[in-house]
Amino acid sequence: MSSSNGEGPSEPLDVGEVLELQMEGGSTLAYEVRAIFEDGDANVSYVVLERDAEEDGGREVIVTDLYGNLIEGEEQVRDVLENYDIFNEEAGDSGGTG
Repeated sequence: MSSSNGEGPSEPLDVGEVLELQMEGGSTLAYEVRAIFEDGDANVSYVVLERDAEEDGGREVIVTDLYGNLIEGEEQVRDVLENYDIFNEEAGDSGGTG
């Protein structure tokens, strides 16, 4: 599944799918959906996507809604990423990947 900025996929993202973001300079970055978190109180879902960062060997993480629109609220992103870190730690403790 691919997307350019401002035009998300028509179907909700699912774990394992790849979302391609077209940058201003014309390059494309591919992010894989790693997790989906639901906020039952706000009735909102957040998607965590990762990609390998070739420059430093690390990983880049972004947070979107179910349709690939970037979440810009710093507090929302921080909360989602904290949950993602906990999710990865628990998956590692139980023999999962992460």
